[in-house]
Amino acid sequence: MSLLESVSSHLTPCTIREYTAEDLPACLRVYHSNEGVYYPAGWVEQFTNFLERGTSYFLVVEHENEIVGCGGLELSGHGPWARLIYGMIHQDRQKKGLGTTLLAARLSLLEPEGQPVQALLRSGTKAASFYDRFGFALQSVAQNHYGPGEHGGNLELTITPEEVDALRAALVERQVNLVINDLPADETVAEEE
Repeated sequence: MSLLESVSSHLTPCTIREYTAEDLPACLRVYHSNEGVYYPAGWVEQFTNFLERGTSYFLVVEHENEIVGCGGLELSGHGPWARLIYGMIHQDRQKKGLGTTLLAARLSLLEPEGQPVQALLRSGTKAASFYDRFGFALQSVAQNHYGPGEHGGNLELTITPEEVDALRAALVERQVNLVINDLPADETVAEEE
């Protein structure tokens, strides 16, 4: 099954936009709902510091007028790779396609420039099966990364420029409003003279 096939039927209409400092309390609620399940207890300070640095795309998922998820994407300036960071949906809103929608939105922001891009992430064993459905492959294991007996898997997915374009089209078709720099993704193409 292709990446697009595994994603498109699970996309949920919502708004995904860039994080602002006012979103911190909602993102902390999302984080705490996953603490002890997908993120170890006591790591909230690292998450908060990451948000305060603001060095990556960081997105929030708005569904039914509430922030229900968030996740980041670090683009590399030194090669065709990017890292997915802190992707999460509130526990009460999981299994509704929002995690898939957030993943597709982050992957749609990749800038392939005519060549495949490696999408990298580290996931605990409990979340690894989610990413496996989309073709992410385990590259290595970080022993005890999340605490004693809680290993982290380094996962990787090669995504082509055509797949990025297809994800962008699928998001529009499924009424996912992706807002970056205050403009919907379909309005960010500059007019040429």
